[in-house]
Order: sequence, then C-alpha cells, then structure tokens
Amino acid sequence: MAASVDDICVKLAAAALQDRCSNNKGLDANTPVTKFHSARVPSITMPDYFKRIAKYSHCSAECHIIALIYIDRHIRTCEVAITFRNVHRLAIVAVMVAAKLRDDVYYSNAYY
Repeated sequence: MAASVDDICVKLAAAALQDRCSNNKGLDANTPVTKFHSARVPSITMPDYFKRIAKYSHCSAECHIIALIYIDRHIRTCEVAITFRNVHRLAIVAVMVAAKLRDDVYYSNAYY
C-alpha cells in the first residue's frame, strides 16, 4: 500500500526535527531556557507526536512543512537551539499557526 502525501510530509517533518534535536543533544544544558522549554524531555517521540498532531488536527500536508519553516525562523531569530526539551511545544505551535494561515478549516487554540 502506497503512503499518502500527508503521511510522507508528516514523516519528513518529524524526521527533520528528530535529526536536528539529536545533533543538538549536547547543547541542551547550554541553551537559554524559553517559554517553549519543558522541565523534562517528553516521553513521546517526534514521529509519534507528529502522527498524533496529524491525526487530531486534520490539517493539510503543507502545514507540516510550513511548520518546519516557522520553527527554523524562530530558532534563527531567537538564537536558541532546538532540543528535545523544546521541540514538542515548538511543533504544536508551529502546526497550529500554519493551519490557521494555510487551511480553510482549523480548530480553536484550546483544541490544540
């Protein structure tokens, strides 16, 4: 069975973020703490988290790719490394903003 475009975009976005976090693993202790940082690393993996976001947000495939662009812009602007402590919160906010700007149908902030 062939994977859909949505599945491929979700997998690519999750893999890209997972890879960036793995590359920055040693920087976690030296990174300034932001509002996106959690006290500990969430137990859910990025691929599983992105699948969950895709399942419940019903956003278009483009939103996951646009979310990566938003995260990259935030990281460059704020000069904060993306780590396993902040990636989950960055991802949900980025997908939410992408869905609101890109899709015709989206959910309220409380839903996300």
